[in-house]
Amino acid sequence: MTRSAAPALLTIDEAADAARTAARSVRGWIADGRLRAQRPGRRVLIRRADLALFLGVDAADLEIEVGP
Repeated sequence: MTRSAAPALLTIDEAADAARTAARSVRGWIADGRLRAQRPGRRVLIRRADLALFLGVDAADLEIEVGP
């Protein structure tokens, strides 16, 4: 697998990958109100810029794993 720039909206799993943590941690950050998320329907999406701000990194530096 290779690493690629993160898309503008991330799923919980993609956000966890970009933050190099578990999805459970990302869900906790959202539940605590520390990380903003959008809920279009049943999906939970996180803006790349919001995740970068939370992590204290530049949004362009966030990367996620992409399949083969």
